[in-house]
Amino acid sequence: MTDDLKALRAEFPAYLIWRETARGETRYVAQRQRQTLGPHTVITADAGELRGALVPALPVRVRPAVAAGRDAG
Repeated sequence: MTDDLKALRAEFPAYLIWRETARGETRYVAQRQRQTLGPHTVITADAGELRGALVPALPVRVRPAVAAGRDAG
C-alpha cells in the first residue's frame, strides 16, 4: 500500500478508498460507507484531487488542520 493511500484512508475514515488499474491507468476510488454529507463516489488519477473532493465532507473542526498543510503532496 502506498503512503498516499494510507494517508487518504486515515484522513477520510468515512470512505472506502482504494487504487485500481483500468485500461493501463491507475486511479484512486473513494466510496462513501454511510449516508452522510459529501460525494458518494469519487474517481481520479490524482491523490490530491481526491483529497480536494473529499475535504468538504470532513467535520468543520478538521478542516483547519487540512488547510494548514496536511494536504500538501
